[in-house]
Amino acid sequence: MGRAADALAAAQHAAALDPPGGGDPQLLTCKSYLYLGRYEDAVAACEKSAGLNNSWIDQVYLTAAYGQRGESAKARIARDELLKLQPAYTIDRYRKTWYSGSPAFFDLVEKHLAAGLRKAGIPER
Repeated sequence: MGRAADALAAAQHAAALDPPGGGDPQLLTCKSYLYLGRYEDAVAACEKSAGLNNSWIDQVYLTAAYGQRGESAKARIARDELLKLQPAYTIDRYRKTWYSGSPAFFDLVEKHLAAGLRKAGIPER
């Protein structure tokens, strides 16, 4: 968790220097909170990120954060927006797109991101 916490601190610093910028610091904050298991904070940061830059990757994290918080109605809305931007998106596609040689990264993906995406109805494959 050290890297996620370090990333969170860096993202918060960047957002303070350039608010709101292009949304990159907010997305990094969103991702960091999600991977730290701080889902309430993740939802707030992911909503801000998606509001600034409604890209498919923002919707991936927003969908997972809502799923992890048990906010099923909002998770479905975010999921539908994700699928509009990236039809047939799957959890496996995330793993292939964001390959990391670190098993610790994929442990975090499985525990926090993939679990939230599943709760929102994103299929494995």
